[in-house]
Amino acid sequence: MAILLPISAFVLRIIRLDYRPLWWDEGRNIFFANLDWQTAAHVAVKSGDVNPPVYRMLLGVWMWLVGPSPFAVRLMSVFVGVVTVALLYRFAANAYNWHVGAIAGVLSVFAPPLIYYSQEGKGYALMVLAAVWSSWAWHKIHSNVLDDRKSLWGAIGIATFMGAGAHYFYFLFVIAQSLWTVVWCWSSKSLS
Repeated sequence: MAILLPISAFVLRIIRLDYRPLWWDEGRNIFFANLDWQTAAHVAVKSGDVNPPVYRMLLGVWMWLVGPSPFAVRLMSVFVGVVTVALLYRFAANAYNWHVGAIAGVLSVFAPPLIYYSQEGKGYALMVLAAVWSSWAWHKIHSNVLDDRKSLWGAIGIATFMGAGAHYFYFLFVIAQSLWTVVWCWSSKSLS
């Protein structure tokens, strides 16, 4: 199951990857990805662009490695989406059991929004990956399974940096996770 899910996710996300031409936002990301960070910041201010830079910087490195074709640009999101499926399966299996992990994995493989966002040269797939990664680390911190909490807080920090650097909507997730932490801490103290 752990191997079948990512392979299935990859196949579903790679089909018709370059069927549609690049659209405005993808082209804008490619444009900014080709600039150094200082020039990109200057052009963003001058043009009124408000997208965060992390996804674009990663896309620049990706395009340097594999090329700037529409297929290659979108392929980065495909790989991010496949990693998300694998991580979501692992998270659900660790949190509950392998049956729940399998259900979560299958649902994430076939979820139309996850497929769609894994086929765009935008930061949405990276934002979802960051949310799943952060949730897994948060769960481990609060489940008292591990004593190595510093590295888990580091993982949450990196995930937050990636997610917020991919799209500002990630801050809604940060708020929800923070509220959940407050509720968890309050309920833990009231049970003591």
